[in-house]
Amino acid sequence: MLKLTCYVCEQAINISNENLYNKVAIQCPNCDNPLPVNAVEALRRYSEAYLDLIDVLYHENSTQQAWGVSVLSNDQLIPEKPDYFFGRPGEDDSYWTHRKKPVVRRAAFEDLEDIDF
Repeated sequence: MLKLTCYVCEQAINISNENLYNKVAIQCPNCDNPLPVNAVEALRRYSEAYLDLIDVLYHENSTQQAWGVSVLSNDQLIPEKPDYFFGRPGEDDSYWTHRKKPVVRRAAFEDLEDIDF
């Protein structure tokens, strides 16, 4: 079960993992704020991966080497609600630290004064 929260009106929506695989659109039932299309597509891929995982475990489990899976939650909403709705991160940016690209520092004009050409 996933909980999606509309940051426009604070309405929460609970959607079962099993019900995500065929969604083409999701919108807030309170204010009709649509979830971005690429977010809906990502949720469908997540759902398919989740359902595939359960099927693999269902078919591959033996009595001595069996696995189960559950989705845990701490009810912390991520990403956090923005303080304002102006601008957005670049396409290459990620919320997740391990997915962020390294920052390459560019030399400032002051730094160039110390360099002999």
